Amino acid sequence: MTNEKDDFARQFAETSADAPLFAAWGRVLQAEKAQIWAMDALCAAEFKAEPEMPDTPECVLRGCVISENEEAIAWSKAREAVAARYGVPALREEQRAAQAEYAAAVEAFVAAPTDTFRGLALKASAVLHLDLDLQDGWRKGKRKDIAEEGLVLLSLRDDLLRLASLPSTFAIQPINEED
Repeated sequence: MTNEKDDFARQFAETSADAPLFAAWGRVLQAEKAQIWAMDALCAAEFKAEPEMPDTPECVLRGCVISENEEAIAWSKAREAVAARYGVPALREEQRAAQAEYAAAVEAFVAAPTDTFRGLALKASAVLHLDLDLQDGWRKGKRKDIAEEGLVLLSLRDDLLRLASLPSTFAIQPINEED
């Protein structure tokens, strides 16, 4: 599903000197979705496995070293077996890979140079997208809940959007967007 913002960004990227920057941001957004989906799948599997997990032995609750206690070793192996039946280890690896891909995508975006107001506006908007606390205060219009550095960033972003003739919603996902 695409929206006007995605179409604008795609058209802009095809004709702009900032095409690599916009493509890098697209990879960040894709990697972010993949990371969320991977975490959701892992959490769902762990939730399904939880009722079958064996009770924690007293020695573990007291802080024993699991590898040095037979009861704790048996408990740990039983937990691993339940987790394996629900695919938790594979999902955990998928989540780690998605997290690494996301980190690499963000790193590539940060490293992508720009020398246009649109590119600078995208980078400032990226901070707003990535900082959920800042984004929450911005969306709610509660400036008193935003730290000073966040207010400076929002002011900078507003100026860059104005200079680039871009809307205030540029590069920001609608709050209830479904994909």
